[in-house]
This record gives sequence, structure tokens and C-alpha cells, in this order.
Amino acid sequence: MILSSPGRMSQAMVGVQRIEVSDPIEIVLPDGMAYKIRPGPYGKGVAVVPLVGRQGAPRGDGRRGRKPRDSTVQLRRKLDEDARKNEVKEPRHYVKWLISQDSDVSLAVARQVVYRERRRTLEATD
Repeated sequence: MILSSPGRMSQAMVGVQRIEVSDPIEIVLPDGMAYKIRPGPYGKGVAVVPLVGRQGAPRGDGRRGRKPRDSTVQLRRKLDEDARKNEVKEPRHYVKWLISQDSDVSLAVARQVVYRERRRTLEATD
């Protein structure tokens, strides 16, 4: 904001509270949104970070990140069924199965998904 005279600035600052910020401050607005304000690096500027999910804001199902692909959901079901039967197979079997279900997934991504989901399934059954 550019002000043409110091007099206008003093009029605009009436009722504004001055706070020296040395530690993070959490601000909650009347609508329930919360923000954390902290000094910027090297004492320059400020960082304003919204605190998502606080103060009663809806969060969804509690899972982080984006919605999984349909093929990943199918893989989870298959792993759960195999775990119930105590027949969890080697990762290469599930990688091949996942690629056959979803032609858009690459080998590298399929391996990553299979190892992650297989590990979660095995940890949940222990």
C-alpha cells in the first residue's frame, strides 16, 4: 500500500495493535480458521501458515494425501483376501497383477505401490 503523506498513514493505523514477533503466534479468526505466523528466515518478513483441520474444521476420512487409484484399491482387497487365507505371495506376483489391472501404471510405480501395500498388510496381520 502506497500512502501519499505521513498524516494519512497515522489515520489508517488508528486502532491497529503492534506486536513484536519473536516466537510463532497462532491466530484464530471468528470463522474458525486458524493461522500460525512466525518470523521469516534471517529476520526478514513473516511466514503465514494455515492450520488445516483445526478448530472444528471438517477433515474428511482422516487419511492424508489424494484418493488412491482404483487399481490400488483392488490390490488392497486382494492382499487382504490373501492375508486372511495366510497365502500372501511374493511381491513380483502382485506387481505383475497390478500392471495387468492398470495399463497406465509403470513398473517402477507398481513396485512402489506393491511393496508399500504389502508391508502394511503384513504389519496389520502381525
